[in-house]
Amino acid sequence: EPGYWAKQLRGYITAELDTALFVNVFYKLVVDEKSMKDFYKLRPHLPVEKLGQLLKEINYDKPFMVQVLAAEQRYEEIKKIVELHPGDWHYPELIGPILEVYPEFCFNHISSKARRTIETERGRSVYQRVVKWLQLADSIPGFKPQNRLVARELYNHKPNLPALRDELRRGGLV
Repeated sequence: EPGYWAKQLRGYITAELDTALFVNVFYKLVVDEKSMKDFYKLRPHLPVEKLGQLLKEINYDKPFMVQVLAAEQRYEEIKKIVELHPGDWHYPELIGPILEVYPEFCFNHISSKARRTIETERGRSVYQRVVKWLQLADSIPGFKPQNRLVARELYNHKPNLPALRDELRRGGLV
């Protein structure tokens, strides 16, 4: 039971006592518990090939993988994940770390995703998600005026969508 023993050893093992055991314990904790705190402890002692293996093991959990890639400042890989998984339920967490690194890409991606979603889906929960995306786009430096134009365009969507208008007002976008 490596997971059980990793949890038990967490408070007692240090890299100075036994580096290999320390790496194995914290590697297991990072994979099982998806803890960035444990990742930051592990990172200085983690060889490059072991980091690649770690990324493969956590690949199924895109939001956590993006957190690890952001900690490693591997923004290009995050951008590829966003491009390959535009419909992911955790979209804001995927795109969040690269908002300031690739502002134009992020704004274009968010605005086109919002427009596509409004054309293909209906319902208050959908509109709430769209508003969250637009609020995220509002935080991109230099793109607030363009984002307000997108929000206004969606507000004036034909046919009229009263629930969307309500959510846009609640979100402070119009």
